[in-house]
Amino acid sequence: MSINPKIRILVLHNSLSPYRIPLFREIAKNDGFQVDFLFSKVKEDNRLWEFDNDLGFKCSVIDAPELRIKNKKLFLWAGVKGFSKKYDIFVVNDHLNIPELAIQVYAKISRKPILRWLASTENSIQMEAKASQKLKVWLNRISDAILVPGKEARDYAINTTKSAVPVHICNNVVDNAVFAKARDFPLEFIAENKVKLNLVGPVISYFGQLIPRKGLDVLIKAIAQLPDELEFSLLLVGEGELLAEAEKVFANKKANLVTTGYVEPCELAKYYALTDVSVLPSHIDTWGMVVNESMAAGKPVVCSTGAGAYRDLVEDGKTGFVFEKNNASSLSDKLMKIISSKELRASMSACADGKLSEYSIGVAASQFCEAVKETVSLMNRS
Repeated sequence: MSINPKIRILVLHNSLSPYRIPLFREIAKNDGFQVDFLFSKVKEDNRLWEFDNDLGFKCSVIDAPELRIKNKKLFLWAGVKGFSKKYDIFVVNDHLNIPELAIQVYAKISRKPILRWLASTENSIQMEAKASQKLKVWLNRISDAILVPGKEARDYAINTTKSAVPVHICNNVVDNAVFAKARDFPLEFIAENKVKLNLVGPVISYFGQLIPRKGLDVLIKAIAQLPDELEFSLLLVGEGELLAEAEKVFANKKANLVTTGYVEPCELAKYYALTDVSVLPSHIDTWGMVVNESMAAGKPVVCSTGAGAYRDLVEDGKTGFVFEKNNASSLSDKLMKIISSKELRASMSACADGKLSEYSIGVAASQFCEAVKETVSLMNRS
């Protein structure tokens, strides 16, 4: 697809995440775009991600001092007007950093279009201060268009703007080919590594930080409700504060608890290969990329209603299971069903393959391009 080559785009993001890199690369390939990416920082303070020097797209990090307000960081940045003049459209996220706010104010004054790329949902926004919620509502309303990853974020955007602002979809995606490698590991490799890690019986896997927000506490309670004599393994791929709590539950069970600590994203396919079912039990998660990863790896996923992805990717009983967030009994029942039936797991994996064709890097990049083109066209007509 080619659009007006004079359209110059600035994409502002809070921090660089591994799953965004393939999409940004694909967007940057578009001959009709002159696109720059600007980040408030390279990565979140509590993340261990590492990046190559050459990311495959033009980007920079804001060189600005930080201002701490009640343990939250706001970024100070001067010269917004001079910097912003060279762009025709601004794509901004919904983090409340000073550069994003300043550029949105500048864009409104100079009548340049704002495409607000948000991930917030009605569920996730509740964790924020009332003042932040009100400010985000106002920013949604003054935007020229909004870009969202799925139904949960779309409903939030529509509710806050009263349908007065166009809302476009840009699917949240991962590089499916990276996680599809989990399907290619030979049975000998899987058997050898299960022995090495002491994984016995069906393997329930959790990928992510071992923290309360991600719902690991609910998964631990659900595991506790499974029969003590049931032979299975819980594989925790990540690190965090709830590890000790998980260890207590397994003290009286025949099942095994296995932990890996932090694993680089490029190594995750190996652990998906050892998995029979993955679980995303989040209390609050704007999306939940684990769902994409699991389905790409050919593994069924049990997902809570606290994760934004559940309405878009998880068809209950077909591509996986959905349970009400914070409901350990429901999660335990779903786990029992799925680990007890190899046929059910195979059926869910097959259905998930068809769903994932819509959730590719190419599709998401096209959706982004269409949203930009439509937003610029709308502004030109006004």
